[in-house]
Amino acid sequence: DGVANGVASKNGSIGYAETSYATERQLTVANIQNNLGEYVAPTAAATAIFNNTFKPGARGTITIDPTVKVKGGYTLAGYSYGLAYGNSSSVDKKDPERQAVVKDFFKYVVGACATKYATAKGYAPLTGNLVDLANSAIAEIQ
Repeated sequence: DGVANGVASKNGSIGYAETSYATERQLTVANIQNNLGEYVAPTAAATAIFNNTFKPGARGTITIDPTVKVKGGYTLAGYSYGLAYGNSSSVDKKDPERQAVVKDFFKYVVGACATKYATAKGYAPLTGNLVDLANSAIAEIQ
């Protein structure tokens, strides 16, 4: 947010910020050359194409191959993670009511929230194997 504000306030500035911040401030964005030589705009659709190449890893992680060649894929994307106690957690003081709220929150973020708000803000909702991975992890929250 701070970088985008700085770029917006100085004519000719160059910076790096999330697409949502650039869009809100009506900044010009650069197309990034992917590994097929295509120059791709930072759209939710192009990011989703690249995201579908990610492989699930251990314990809810993902493996990103920056050398993958995928037509129309925007290859400069990041992820946010959420942390919660799972069913294998050895924490003695887990509060079942709080765990239920956390579980519902993650269901909302991955499901309805992503569907309703993510694309409009320039974010790509999880799709394919990534949404399956997220839902499997959410199911373990107890």
